[in-house]
Amino acid sequence: AIENEFGSFDNWKADFKAVSTAAKLSGWGVLTFDKLYSSRLINILVDEHHYGAIWGGIPLIPCDVFEHAYYHKDGPGRVKYIDNFINNLHWGRINDRFVKFVK
Repeated sequence: AIENEFGSFDNWKADFKAVSTAAKLSGWGVLTFDKLYSSRLINILVDEHHYGAIWGGIPLIPCDVFEHAYYHKDGPGRVKYIDNFINNLHWGRINDRFVKFVK
């Protein structure tokens, strides 16, 4: 599904990283299944806890980019944190969630 929406995994990863690093100082990068409107996978930035959220969107990969999530280990290295986050995703569980909600 990611390749259908983004063309390749690398394209998705680049877009997800761009979205996640765009948060001001706090927020979430989220791969969302937009079940209500478009039935598509979309990377969205939810600044703070609410700006940019999609009604009816089902979060499949939420990446916390508030400073408390990475600063103690990576310092100001948000991009390094996001790379580590992506490299440690459990794709089987993500796929199970996706399949459950696509029906």
